[in-house]
Amino acid sequence: MNPGFAFKIAKGKPLHLIARNPVYQAFARKPMPVSLQSTQCIDASQAFLAITQGTGTRDDRETMAGVANCVMVLAEKHCEAVDLEAAQAAQMACLRADARAMQGKAWNFDGEGRTAMLAAMELFEDMVKQIGQGAVTEALLTVLERSAKGQVHRIELKGAKT
Repeated sequence: MNPGFAFKIAKGKPLHLIARNPVYQAFARKPMPVSLQSTQCIDASQAFLAITQGTGTRDDRETMAGVANCVMVLAEKHCEAVDLEAAQAAQMACLRADARAMQGKAWNFDGEGRTAMLAAMELFEDMVKQIGQGAVTEALLTVLERSAKGQVHRIELKGAKT
């Protein structure tokens, strides 16, 4: 078994067919395609802009929480303490935005929260460029697993302003 991969390549299977397999693409240890990097970072930027302009939707809030969670997992596994602190600051920004929404205000970041989320978004952009796609996919799966256990930040606000 190849130690760089979590699975064994099937004998007799042409490599070009294996390379087109979406599971292989998701877990292969290679840089994430530039188009996917750009899409993820653009989505995060658009969500941040919508939220700070007061037009954010539930999807935008979930995107911001997802970025904060993914950065947290990647920082825990692959980065230095300063990156983990930046990820934790983004988590706290999301929690403060939750508190605002629970007070009947729009879900939005305070000044410190905006700075923290911008830093987390920049860190996320750097991470998806430099860490292999396999690590980013693993982090996303870890977020889903932790979310199911109630261990990550999830946006579940009923009756709060958007």
